[in-house]
Amino acid sequence: MMSFVILVALLIVFWAVGAYQRLLRQRKQCRTAFSQVDALALHRHELMPALVRVCRERMPQQVDALDALLAADKAILAAYAHAGRHALDAAAIAPLNEAEAALETALGAVFALVPHSDSASSEDLSRLIEELGAAESRMAFARQVYNEAARHYNAARAQFPGSVVAAVFAFTPVAALPDAGMRQPDRL
Repeated sequence: MMSFVILVALLIVFWAVGAYQRLLRQRKQCRTAFSQVDALALHRHELMPALVRVCRERMPQQVDALDALLAADKAILAAYAHAGRHALDAAAIAPLNEAEAALETALGAVFALVPHSDSASSEDLSRLIEELGAAESRMAFARQVYNEAARHYNAARAQFPGSVVAAVFAFTPVAALPDAGMRQPDRL
């Protein structure tokens, strides 16, 4: 009888360790996937000043739209940094989603002006928009990878035995990133 109790206790310990290791591994996958999105956001951020510079040369009357774009870009960079520092906490991801929406709106406003200006024929502007589009495509894929990792992690957290281990060791849920995409100008 005593050996049966010891055997059951060992099984429970091994089961808990296995569930703990699985949650750790999946949370690490979420962080790795998020770091890829963050790196691509930094690359997109590096392209924004050049885009604004070219647009200011070609559309000097659109200062407000360009300033709004720079402000949205700065806000999203801060939101990514904050989300990365706070271990993908759902509360840290919410401002990131809002910042992505604001950046998409600001880019949309600038891109709406491009076909109506003499900058539409600018080779530099065309190249920058193409680079931004490529960066956004890579970010969209990286977001999908992150969201899939987050979905698997959250599912493991919710299922027994992971739910017990998650409650004991404070494995918090992670939030999904938006599937936002950069709007392209109507024509160049």
